[in-house]
Amino acid sequence: MITTINSNVGIGLTAPTAKLEVSGALRLTPSTAPASPQQGMMYYDSGTGKFKCYDASGIWKDCGGVQAGPAPSGALPFIIRDSAGNLVLEVNQE
Repeated sequence: MITTINSNVGIGLTAPTAKLEVSGALRLTPSTAPASPQQGMMYYDSGTGKFKCYDASGIWKDCGGVQAGPAPSGALPFIIRDSAGNLVLEVNQE
């Protein structure tokens, strides 16, 4: 089920509260850097086990300036924030 409300898109839920909100597992592909990256792209690097973001300087960097979680046990929630404290990625389980 895909729902659109007030310019928010929800996948698997009826009332999304963010630009994109997904209920359930989310999988990012590819697992290596895209050949023609653009600023703002993100992927999961299976070689390093980290999320990578393509920034304005034209290079891939580990996502987020401040990172909380996951705990060594892999506990949720997992939250990535940029250096200004803005939410970049949140993974939780309800």
